[in-house]
Amino acid sequence: MDLDELSNRYTRWPGWGGASISQRLPIRPLSLLTPTSPPSPQNTGEGLNSNTQSSEGLANPDKRGITLAAASNQPHPQPPISGFLNVFQAGKVSLCLKRNGKVAALRVATREQFSEIQALIRSSHKNVIQIIGYIQHPKVNYIQHEYLEIALNEIIGCPILFPEPQIGYICHEVLSALEFLDSVGLEHTKIESSRVLLSQPNTVKVGDALSIRRKNLPSEASQISFPAAGVGGIALDMMENGILSNNGDRAAALTHPQHWTASASDFIRNTSCSAVRLLLQHPFVNPSPNPNLTEAIIMGITCAQRMWTPHDE
Repeated sequence: MDLDELSNRYTRWPGWGGASISQRLPIRPLSLLTPTSPPSPQNTGEGLNSNTQSSEGLANPDKRGITLAAASNQPHPQPPISGFLNVFQAGKVSLCLKRNGKVAALRVATREQFSEIQALIRSSHKNVIQIIGYIQHPKVNYIQHEYLEIALNEIIGCPILFPEPQIGYICHEVLSALEFLDSVGLEHTKIESSRVLLSQPNTVKVGDALSIRRKNLPSEASQISFPAAGVGGIALDMMENGILSNNGDRAAALTHPQHWTASASDFIRNTSCSAVRLLLQHPFVNPSPNPNLTEAIIMGITCAQRMWTPHDE
């Protein structure tokens, strides 16, 4: 499979738009972040040097301190951050190595955006990205969230075929995330394969926390929506292997329904008109309890790394 064919697949990160592989941003090594001063007893966080980001998502060194604040005076789930080694940046997301060797992720966020998702600090779910805290800075603010290995669209963009039980399992986990968000009065506004994150062995989480907001805003209270419609699109991405249709949009139905069971076709058809709790009972999303996603994740990571690696001169 050549590069031109791969370029027609969904291979985007949140914030990158629909750029093809040849238009990807390179991995950019960034600077070491160290404390600007010793922490004071009155301060719940520690001083940090930060990298602010330009509108293009590139790093601009900034020597001012920033502090980590937990929302609503809740106990912080991790010790205060004492420093980061910025590993690389993808769009508006910076992956950082903490002093304890664990990877953290930082993303630019406004106060208004963070106020929409404070509930994710007070509660957690196995299928929703964990928000750890909010980092305040005079010029730019960040949310810190957990790091997962790869986005689903990166795997779809590689020559990997998903068996039906794996597709059903991933759809079930995304539906579980939507059900949880609804239970705490939140909704995710951009359910698509680039917002689904995976880690070994079988972890599937809905990411892009800034697309999570409170439900039933006054201007939208009268609108009827089916949040699971995006899950049908994710299933189509995996079944069609991420190939775009001729009109540049995702296919509305399976191109080759004969390759899939009647249960799969029925599930996709119902995602645009059924409630999440009903879809969670559908036989398509209740396959074997061991989907064995490890091989697909490893292959996806390897494939993505090769795409990002510059050709030898």
